[in-house]
Amino acid sequence: MHYGHVIASALDATVWVKGPTTIIVEPSGFAASQAEAPPWLATAGAGDVLAGIAAALMTAGLSSLDVGEVAAHVHGRAAMVAHRARNGGPLTASAVAETTPEVVGALLSAYSKTE
Repeated sequence: MHYGHVIASALDATVWVKGPTTIIVEPSGFAASQAEAPPWLATAGAGDVLAGIAAALMTAGLSSLDVGEVAAHVHGRAAMVAHRARNGGPLTASAVAETTPEVVGALLSAYSKTE
């Protein structure tokens, strides 16, 4: 997390430090973590899927910290859904991308039930 703080401060930008636990660090030093990053996401193109999820969330007007947290959560859950749907084995980025709408739909449905 130390390097995340250094980079976020130097660039005056929110930084994601990807790994088994994703750390999202703001320039102020505030940090959040997301531990739903299964090892199956260590595949070519998975970061592109994450970037697409983040870009979509940015259009909703969320803060950069919220974008980081939600995108990492959706990305991790989509990988888990894809893994179960394929009965295990390695994943492709497209498999994660294909399950992302299902995950977003489930989260929105659960959220609407709490209101």
